[in-house]
Amino acid sequence: MSLSDYQERAQALGLAPQEEVERLLNQENNTVLLDVRTADEIATFGKMAQAIHIPCTATDASKLVAHVPEICSTKETPIIIYCRSGRRAATAKKALEESGYQEILNAGGYDDIKQIIINRHLD
Repeated sequence: MSLSDYQERAQALGLAPQEEVERLLNQENNTVLLDVRTADEIATFGKMAQAIHIPCTATDASKLVAHVPEICSTKETPIIIYCRSGRRAATAKKALEESGYQEILNAGGYDDIKQIIINRHLD
């Protein structure tokens, strides 16, 4: 996935700057990493070991909103969300913001977050 592809999706879907995602991942805090893809996508492509799986669609994040209080101690808990391309993560981000969560980043797709984490380990 090229940088220009990420930048195009960032503009269209409101993806967070990769540096900001990396900053939150590097913090020694309670940042929650959410994977909102389907179970089939995870079975096919895998998921980040530290990610919590709560699926949503591009139009419905109600299940996610219902379950996030079980994994986030407060609405100030930082949350990083990813899916396949960033579209479902954008829906999830908006729904969580409307529910009062304050620090939420759309990290884009699984390949995007995987690359950020790989780059962290190479530095």
